[in-house]
Amino acid sequence: MQELSRSTQVVATNGSKMAAVVVLAHALRYFCEQAVRDVSEQSATPLTNDDVRWVVTVPAIWTAAAKQLMRQAAYDVSLARASCLLVNANVNCNCN
Repeated sequence: MQELSRSTQVVATNGSKMAAVVVLAHALRYFCEQAVRDVSEQSATPLTNDDVRWVVTVPAIWTAAAKQLMRQAAYDVSLARASCLLVNANVNCNCN
């Protein structure tokens, strides 16, 4: 198994390569946009990304480099500028 870092490349089924941080950032962006859209549709007032306290969990066994990769992806999606908390998956956090 390859260790994750900011220089990690992933390979698509068609053989093209892309930085793992870019793939993670696209996935985070998609999930955030979907969550904001879904909640906004159910709410009386529109919701924006800045209205949300995002909590991104990472496996506790990940290396510091892998956790930094996730932090960078969150930053690239602007979650770090919003309210974002990155926690180990085994940590019980009170997100009030």
